[in-house]
This record gives sequence, C-alpha cells and structure tokens, in this order.
Amino acid sequence: MLGQTLTLMLDDMPPGKYFPILELFPEKSIPEYPIIGRAEEVREQLGIQSCLDLSRRWIEKCREEHPECEAEHSDELPTRVLDLGDCHGPVNLRLHEPTPGEGAKYVALSYCWGKTGNLTTTKATISDRKRGISWDLLPNSFRDAVTITRGLGMRYLWIDALCIVQDDKSDWEREALKMGQVYENAFLTIATDAAKDPTRGILRSRSTDLVSAFIEEDRPTRNSKVMAFTLLDSQADVHNIRVREPLDHHDLVMPRSAYEITYPLMARGWTLQERLLSRRTLHFTESEFVWECKTTLFCECGCISRDFIGLDGNHSPKVGFERAMKEISIESASRLDQAMAQYPRTKAITMAWTLLIGGYSTRQLTYSSDKLPAISGMARKFSRMNNSPEQRTYLAGLWLEDLPWLLCWRAFQFRSDELTTVSSAPTWSWASLDTPVIWDHDMFEARSQVEVVSTYTSPHRQDFLGQVKSGKIVLKGRVQKATLKFDVSHSTVLGLQNILGERISFVPDCNTVSPLSDGDNKGRSDMLQLGAFSLTDGDEVSCLWVLHNIENDGLWGLVLASSPDKSISRSASGCTVSDSTVFERIGIITHMSYKYQEDEVSSIHWFNGSKEKIITIIVR
Repeated sequence: MLGQTLTLMLDDMPPGKYFPILELFPEKSIPEYPIIGRAEEVREQLGIQSCLDLSRRWIEKCREEHPECEAEHSDELPTRVLDLGDCHGPVNLRLHEPTPGEGAKYVALSYCWGKTGNLTTTKATISDRKRGISWDLLPNSFRDAVTITRGLGMRYLWIDALCIVQDDKSDWEREALKMGQVYENAFLTIATDAAKDPTRGILRSRSTDLVSAFIEEDRPTRNSKVMAFTLLDSQADVHNIRVREPLDHHDLVMPRSAYEITYPLMARGWTLQERLLSRRTLHFTESEFVWECKTTLFCECGCISRDFIGLDGNHSPKVGFERAMKEISIESASRLDQAMAQYPRTKAITMAWTLLIGGYSTRQLTYSSDKLPAISGMARKFSRMNNSPEQRTYLAGLWLEDLPWLLCWRAFQFRSDELTTVSSAPTWSWASLDTPVIWDHDMFEARSQVEVVSTYTSPHRQDFLGQVKSGKIVLKGRVQKATLKFDVSHSTVLGLQNILGERISFVPDCNTVSPLSDGDNKGRSDMLQLGAFSLTDGDEVSCLWVLHNIENDGLWGLVLASSPDKSISRSASGCTVSDSTVFERIGIITHMSYKYQEDEVSSIHWFNGSKEKIITIIVR
C-alpha cells in the first residue's frame, strides 16, 4: 500500500551521536512482505512535465470526490489579473482589468515578498503593465507560476505585487480587504513555502539527498549518499529496497506557531488566510511538492496521509479548520436571540476564533498596521457563521456576541523582552500588541460578570473588518482599585494588591520594566512602560471583574488605567461620559483557587469592597 513504509530508529549509539530514523520502501509492492509498504522516490529536480502530470491527477481526484471543494465560490475575476495569453500559443503577458461580472478560472500565488527581487505595479508603471510585461522582468517564482498556470490550461494568474498598485494607498487598502475573497475564489493556489523571496523559483533542484551516515552533531546534515539493498522473496524474485530519512511534513500538518516553523511562507501573517481560505493549494517545499484541499493532503513521497495526523486528529490545520467550520454551521442557535448570555452563546465559534488568532499572532508582519487587514478575510467568513440572517458584529478583532470572553486575552511572548503596541488598534483588542496572545481554555466554562452597555467602532475605510480609527466599548461591572507591586531588585512585576492588602496575578500587556530617572537625575525607580503609560511601584490602577468559573474558582479581569489625554480620546471615540470612567486596557488579572487547596483565599474575595461602575474603554 502506498505510504505504508517501514520506519526504523537506530539506537544504542555512542554518546553525542545522532539517532536517525530511516524509512524503508520498495519500488513495487511485495505481497509477501506487507510490512514494507511502497512509497514514491522524490527526484532531485522537479520538472515541469512531472509537476503538471501529478497536479492534474490530484485536481481530477479532488473535483470528482470532494464536492465541498467546489461549493461556495464565485468565478468572477478580481479587480486585476495577469492575462497570460492563449495556453496553446506563446506567452503574451499583460495586466488585465476585467469588466464587472467577467468570470473565468484563475490561479493565485502565495509567496514571500522578501527584501529584494520583487516586481511591482505602481502608478507610474500601470499603463505599461496593461500593454505588456516582459518575461525577462519576472522573478523566477513568477515565471514558474506562469508556466504552471498555462500548463494546467488556465489563462489568468493573480499576484498581489502586480495586481495591486503598490504606491496608491487607497487602491492598496481597498484591494487588501478583498484578498481573502481572491484566494477563496481561486481555482488553485500556488504556494512557494520554502522560498524567502520570489527570486528562488519553484521548478528547481530540491534537497532530496538522504542521510545515511551517523553525524556527530545535534542535528543531521544532508549528504550525497543514498542507500539501497535487495530482498529475495520465496519465489526468488529480487526486490530493490530503498532507504532514506523520512521527508519532514510537520510544517504542513501540525498547527505549529511561527516560532517552530521552518518554511518562510508559513511564518508570515498574510499567508494564514491565504492557506485556510484557498480551495486547493500546491505547496512547493524544500524537498517535494504537496497537494492540499479542504478535505485532504497528498504528497510526492506518498507518506503524508499515513504518518502525520495532528494532535486534533486532522491531517492538516486547513482540514481541521474546514471540519470545525462544518460543525459550527450546524450548531444550535437557540440562544442567539438573547441580548447577552452568561455563557458564550456560540462557544464553538468563539473557541475556533481564539485558536485561529492565537496562531496568527505568532506570525510576522512587515507593517504592524496590517494586523487587522491581514486577517479580514477570515473575519468575513466568521461574520456569517451564527446560523442567523444577521451578521455577527466585529469589534477590531473581537466579536460582540461573546465579547466578555474574547476580552480576556493575554500576552504570551516567546522570543523578545520588548513588546510593542500597535497604535492603529484599540487597547481592548489583541491587535493592539505586536506579540503572541492566548486565551485560557478554562474561561469558556466561566460566567460573565459584566454587562455590555454599548459598543462603537469607526473603520479607517468603509469596511468594518479592517483598521479602525476610533471606537469605544462601555461595560458595567464591579471595579476594584489596586496598586501595582514591583520586585525592585529584579525589575519584575509581582502583581496587584487590593485595598485589603491581598495580591493577585497580573499579566501586563507588555513586560518592559526599565529604570526611570527623576527630573533631577537624583534617584531611579523601576518603570513599567505600557503604551502611553509609565507606571511605577505603588501606582493605582482599576480592575474590572469580567469572568468567573465556579468549578475551579477561576477569575479573569481587565486591568485599566485612566486615559492620559481624556479630552482627545473622548473626542476621537465619540465618548460622552465623565473623565473618571474613561480607561485604556494595560493588562489582565487571572487567579484560580482549586477547592482542594483549602488554605487559598477564594478569587471572589479579592473583589471585596469593589463597586459597580459603568466604564468606557477607548482607542488610544
């Protein structure tokens, strides 16, 4: 059976030696030895004909067996596409602006821009691009994408660098919000996973040399030796058995953070929705090329569907995403007509969104202002998933329908002590930080302790799924005054202390603790820099109790500081409340006191003496 190869791990190695895993497979199936299943040998050079032949087989199989990959899409062409000319004639490349409603199959390219080698359309060059684009100007990946698209019988190709006017701000903002739909409606997406820029190309030599020697390093390096041996069956037939190190599929299969991913494309922010929304994708990796659609994965070596299933039981994050979307679509909507529920009304949607954003927040963006636009295609998909004719209400990365739970995100950093804020997003949103964020799983079983009084956002452009220029959320709940406690000797935040002297865990929306000198440079103290706020040990903040989990006494609340420039903030956000109720978020408090720990104080006790207030959180 294809993909059912035999894998061996060599142990009993000398200290310091690498323990390789070897994969054994025959050229043809051997009925007498079913334990050694067949696999395909991956050639060092990916030729155009072998690429097209395998792609056609995968496309045919998908179209015949996967109706979900054909459903819910439009054949209408994007605002601009590259017209590649008649597939049976010479390449005649030009930028084409379709008439409204003009439809045809097209391919979209997903790639890393990199620092050099890109070819773009600008206001100065758009007229020339419409007349024609010289083949010699195209970087290698663009050329190969053109060749593959034409070879598969399609005339149109979408590449963002050429189909969006890069120095026209209004054109870029308008088209950026359509990117999700571009990939969703494309017949096929070509993804250059292993290339850091478009100069590297797709149809090139690949790293398929196999490790066959013990390497005195922490990790193996590739060399030129390929091992093989022969096996005789009972009929004296000779079978050639190949031996190789298994090809690595983890980046494609496992829902890993961008810090663990080796493929450059999968570490970029924009490419998450490009992958998840595409109906069909050809992934070109370092060692082979891989098919991915809404239903399954296939690869050249034939082993990806056998060996690699993610922790969620799915063959890839995309397949898992599609299954989750299907489950959500049939979720009961019995509570959707309530003004605000104590528990998440659409728990499956909320959890799916937080998992999506958690992974997205680890990815890299060249411009922090792209935080919301780069996920707008996914937001559009989620906005229609409430089993109701009405769309869900989007609030700069959060959803009104389950706002209390979504407000309780927390910063979760991996590689830098410096967490920077994003001025184009409100402080209540995860998009206000350039850092990974997470939601605690236990909070989805918690009860809301706040009432959402009102919300408001003003989009930067007409689309409510992109950047916002102003906004506010008004919440009613119990507010506790607290003071910030530092460990001065180690420059770390210990937590918050209430009026009774009890402390609770505080996770700031950054952890930049640095020395602060006074005006006369006579003394120094520790400072916590949170956006526009410089806080020192003993400074007063306000804590809004948001969620409580009865089962484990879990508590989550927002830590707020009075807006430093209330007049400007109120004017920009349309606020009409008194100064004392205008805040910006600076962090979150969390606490759990399990019942078997009898000596611990209940988390509810920490809010003794608090007062119910109506507070407004605004855009910075």
